[in-house]
Amino acid sequence: MVSVNDTNFWIGAKTHRNGSHIYYWPGGENVVYSHWGGAIAGQPDDRRLGNQNCVFLNNRDRYFWHDDECSELKTGFICEIWNVTSGQKHSKCISKVFEGYTYDPFNDFCVKLHFDDHIHHYTQAMAKDACKKDGASLVTLDNESKMDYILQNIFSNRQNATDYWIGAEDIHNNSEFYWSTGQKIAYSHWGGPAWADNLTQPDELYGAINRRCVYLNHEHNYTWFDRDCSSHLTGYICQYFGNNSGEVSLTDCTSRLSKGYSYDSSSNFCISIHKGENVTRSQARQRCSMDKSTDLVVIDNNQKMDYISKLLGDSAADFWIGGLDTFHNATFYWEPVNKVFNYTNWFTGIQPLPSDCAFLDYQNKYFWSTTSCSRPINGYICQISEKSIKSPACDTSGGYKNIAANENYVMCVKLHTESVHRSEAQQICAGEGAVLISLDTDEKLHQLRYFLSQNNSTRHQSLVTWTGGRRNGTNFYYPNGVISPLPLFCAKHLGTCECTYTSISKQLNMHAHTIKCNNSKSHSFMCERTFAHGAMA
Repeated sequence: MVSVNDTNFWIGAKTHRNGSHIYYWPGGENVVYSHWGGAIAGQPDDRRLGNQNCVFLNNRDRYFWHDDECSELKTGFICEIWNVTSGQKHSKCISKVFEGYTYDPFNDFCVKLHFDDHIHHYTQAMAKDACKKDGASLVTLDNESKMDYILQNIFSNRQNATDYWIGAEDIHNNSEFYWSTGQKIAYSHWGGPAWADNLTQPDELYGAINRRCVYLNHEHNYTWFDRDCSSHLTGYICQYFGNNSGEVSLTDCTSRLSKGYSYDSSSNFCISIHKGENVTRSQARQRCSMDKSTDLVVIDNNQKMDYISKLLGDSAADFWIGGLDTFHNATFYWEPVNKVFNYTNWFTGIQPLPSDCAFLDYQNKYFWSTTSCSRPINGYICQISEKSIKSPACDTSGGYKNIAANENYVMCVKLHTESVHRSEAQQICAGEGAVLISLDTDEKLHQLRYFLSQNNSTRHQSLVTWTGGRRNGTNFYYPNGVISPLPLFCAKHLGTCECTYTSISKQLNMHAHTIKCNNSKSHSFMCERTFAHGAMA
């Protein structure tokens, strides 16, 4: 039996590179305190022997630390249960630390330098994609402490002959730089030769063309230089932000509180308010989208509106929100989630105008008003996308598209552009486990408009298509089980008011029509798969 006194114990310290004396704990922090041993051959001796990247307590040296190859067998190891409270802040980096990421607890900063492949060279877009595959983004260096931490890592790994892409970019081509998180650059570390004051960085300001991306220049002590985004560099730096599933939780929002986000747990609502910069609506939406899983705010109930009003107080600014009239028919919908307004907070007397966009009107106590989407206003509100609604899945085999989903229905649709009789259209749909489409609500009509506007085969074309409504007595019955009263025009034309079809103009205006079911006309048609495919006649 082995005595504890005869046992060597693995501990958590490890280095990521042969010959490096920079060690990290499993939480990602650099090893600051150490207890290295080795009276004769000083520890760690990896530089002399190579490949000794892991650390153990050596019983032959009074349990001082020694390095060894990670594949060596030891008779003991020591585990630690993480304290939930103290470990919470940097727990997001634990899963990444053995992939080469390091952690700076002072800035809650989890990063990885990519530099050891000098065969491949990366454009800024290639570097972005490489980070994205790792669940990360190009690094945000928004304070001096983070910049110092990166410099420490560069020099400790002896990679001081490599240029590195970072996350800053002039996305609007107006010499204003933003981080990949959406923050406008405040802290900076621009470089440039001291002898040429007129060539300081970024030199895009001085007439250089297409230098919209930023890198750390090793020839100038890793100060920032702008450069053509298509240039090829041998290094880039990724930053891991934690869970990016797109589902909101207090944890997800907490990581953004330092960037100005606020969280209302009662409505699962995480938003950030921006003011002071005149932007059009499209510019506002683009700025929101620069932060992960974020878009203009959706205010679909009174509780959210009250929360925003309390945060705004007397902000003395108008704010873009996510409401838009895409089809120029005074029907507003929330663009980020593609849903028609069901809750509104229009200012008394406001009649929403076609083609306008919605905003919070400061002059009218933040009630909603409309204005031209291209008019610059000085505020906008971003929101992390809400937790995904769990709804029945769409069977997309055979060319079907999931064009909308909520807690009540899934629109799983296929458009057939060939012209056939209505009975033949029904048979084709049935053969695909579907029925003729039910256009029984305004929201479904809106979802269909949006789908057609994005479909290259139908864009800017007129269509006449069979739909699934059929009269029985004084009501229309739809394949999805919905029953609706007869439209008024049927009272005068009851003989021909039997089956439904819809005409769709090039401008996506839709009009419902009726006709005798046994007519000889041929039209295109749309099939819809219901929750129980083929179960509804």
